[in-house]
Amino acid sequence: MSKEENKVAIHRLLEAASTGKRDTLDELMISDFVIHGDAFFPFVRGREVVKNAITAFRTAFPDATFTVEQIFAEEDKVMAHVIVRGTHKGEWLGAAPTGKTITWTASSITRNAGGLMVEVWILKDELGIRQQLGLAAPLGQGGQ
Repeated sequence: MSKEENKVAIHRLLEAASTGKRDTLDELMISDFVIHGDAFFPFVRGREVVKNAITAFRTAFPDATFTVEQIFAEEDKVMAHVIVRGTHKGEWLGAAPTGKTITWTASSITRNAGGLMVEVWILKDELGIRQQLGLAAPLGQGGQ
């Protein structure tokens, strides 16, 4: 795939995560797709695991949206920086629903091969998520 096609694939993946259309992943990634670097889930293998994660995420944040702030491609990789917003209506990370709309950022580098996504490295504002869910004290409160 070209750099532009790889970027379109990222947009399709984010749309699938926003809408819950999990079957789109069958067209976008290999069955042994690998996720690296997410502190909540440090190493995950398998497209079906990603599909299940989308379901759990959509249960917790049914109105979640992903806004692409930056995206660029080089060779077989795509870097995307997104803002995620959603209303916390289901359990997430052990937190009971708060009804709060929370916002966080995430960045990823996705590697493609043979026209499909093969693996991704993810960094997201995990502390900010935990603070907004009431699972971590704001900085400067209750410890550092």
